[in-house]
Amino acid sequence: MLRWATCSSLPQVYKGLDIITNKVSPQEQRLCRHHMISFVDPLVSNYTVVDFRDKAVALIEDIFARDKIPIVVGGTNYYIESLLWKVLVNTKEKSSLVSGTVTDRKVELEQLDAVDLHRRLSQVDPEMAAKLHPNDKRKVARSLQVFEETGIPHSEILQQQQEEEGGGPLGGPLKYPHSCILWLHADQAALDQRLDQRVDDMLAAGLLEELRDFHQRYNQEKVTENRQDYQHGIFQSIGFKEFHEYLVSEGNCSPETSALLLQKGDLLCRLFLPAGLETSTPIAETFLLSKHGIQALKQVSKRYARRQNKWVRNRFLKRPGPNVPPVYGLEVSDLLRWEDDVLKPALEIVESFIQGRKPPVEPVKMECDVNENKRSRRVCELCSRVIIGDREWAG
Repeated sequence: MLRWATCSSLPQVYKGLDIITNKVSPQEQRLCRHHMISFVDPLVSNYTVVDFRDKAVALIEDIFARDKIPIVVGGTNYYIESLLWKVLVNTKEKSSLVSGTVTDRKVELEQLDAVDLHRRLSQVDPEMAAKLHPNDKRKVARSLQVFEETGIPHSEILQQQQEEEGGGPLGGPLKYPHSCILWLHADQAALDQRLDQRVDDMLAAGLLEELRDFHQRYNQEKVTENRQDYQHGIFQSIGFKEFHEYLVSEGNCSPETSALLLQKGDLLCRLFLPAGLETSTPIAETFLLSKHGIQALKQVSKRYARRQNKWVRNRFLKRPGPNVPPVYGLEVSDLLRWEDDVLKPALEIVESFIQGRKPPVEPVKMECDVNENKRSRRVCELCSRVIIGDREWAG
């Protein structure tokens, strides 16, 4: 029975913010057992893809041992990639995942100036430094962390992975050779409309209340002390930082005003923002900030959806090397055709893999360019910009 799902969406591992992270409902979880949801404390800021991989792989192995089929659903494509291929580097054992102040060397390094950070990496791992953009502080800091905690240059470890049997230019071998990828994609206009509607549905489900309560419990004190961090942990989730100004403004309102702000938006428009009305009153300004947050959430959701599709094309369909699972495209533009266009084909594909026979449909054609170098480094003579990757340089 195909009834065991592992979630691969980073924000959903944290407790709280169920609406904004679009967690699967309790009713749906009763129909299908889900894992990797709501188990990390919101104040933990050092939960990494390595932590996710280690826990998820153990679950996957347990599911296989019980003669079940795990289905990885998501989400954050980098996390899916960490389960499919040997692409990560284990560093020394770090502090346990508990709330409070936890020293994380990578986070410490990210506080340094980008030029100084890249210079440090150039001194200990010039090969990796040449492949990374000087302003990509996260990747530069990670490579420095790997060297500091292992004593081995990051580039050397990655080279060892690539040289393993079944490895390739983007990492080590495939972990599960009988995997397949089901890629649900939609017409862009239909997808954009659906994303807008999802935000509206979130608002109707109590999004602003959820954000306000979470802000008061976990973030308000940090904002007051000017130490809020929207780059790590659950606070990097899409939707939280977009409402930062609103939450700060709403926190300064009276309880009565706060309750009024959480009422239906069109009612507030009629009460406070008719044509020509002065909008400098605190409640009007706060309401406008909520409207700006809603629009920003819709925009960033669309951008993220485009990045997800781009990731599938670049990291799966164009992935060099022999060990790439077949990718089957399922069209989801018309939800009225869900059963015919998605459910039935997906079941047939999966059952074919289980039974060891060829699926009735062909996978999406791979688009790999064996000569493309995703890590080439060039400097534009006209603007002095550093360009990483052949495709970016050609563009």
